[in-house]
Amino acid sequence: QAIRDGLEEHRRHVDEKELLASTVNGCVNLLGEVLSLVSPVAFAKTSRVTRIVEQICERLQVTDAWEVAMAATLSQLGCIALPDELLGRVAAPAKLSPAESDLWNAHPKLGHDLIAKIPRMERVAGIVLRQHLPFVHTGTDTRQEHRGVPWRAACLRAALEFDACVKLLQKPDHALFRLKQSD
Repeated sequence: QAIRDGLEEHRRHVDEKELLASTVNGCVNLLGEVLSLVSPVAFAKTSRVTRIVEQICERLQVTDAWEVAMAATLSQLGCIALPDELLGRVAAPAKLSPAESDLWNAHPKLGHDLIAKIPRMERVAGIVLRQHLPFVHTGTDTRQEHRGVPWRAACLRAALEFDACVKLLQKPDHALFRLKQSD
């Protein structure tokens, strides 16, 4: 009887974890759908950037890479509050006015605030919030840094910058060269 009770408890625990995972995935998919309706430009960017982030995480063997991939998927969520013209100017890239620059720089905060309302998504929200910030290497073991929000946000930023360069230069090799030159 004790073994049966233990097995039943284990099944309930597994079922609860699966329900939580599917609920979170459903929320993320819903947010992505809303973004695709409100801003197809921002949604297209998240699709490209998510693929880049997944490749970075695979190559670097990042644990819990789903956090970075989910942050990439939701990275442009704050763009729902931005005018389409501004998104076009950012993608161009055109020189932004100070007011436009302030609007653009505020979108990660809005995305963070929306994502943070989903239980257990605090780290993903933190990655989205820091997507424009530079990474400062602390000198600690890189395997440990792979787990931290700042390092994961730097992965997202690198993917965003690479995507912007590819869009501008049309060739990934040229984009990579330009990014290496800007170090």
